[in-house]
Amino acid sequence: MRRLLREEPSTRIHFTDAITAGSYYNGTRPEGSVLFLHPSHRPLVDELLGRRDGDP
Repeated sequence: MRRLLREEPSTRIHFTDAITAGSYYNGTRPEGSVLFLHPSHRPLVDELLGRRDGDP
């Protein structure tokens, strides 16, 4: 996840309970890369993207 977000910062991220906490799905679509993660990963993603509480 760290490498992907560093190499492709425009990656769209979707959080879903359909993905288990130990898994992820990374796909490529015509509009770019998309990453599906379990909601438990949100704090790490926010940290990696430099987001603060309340940021979109």
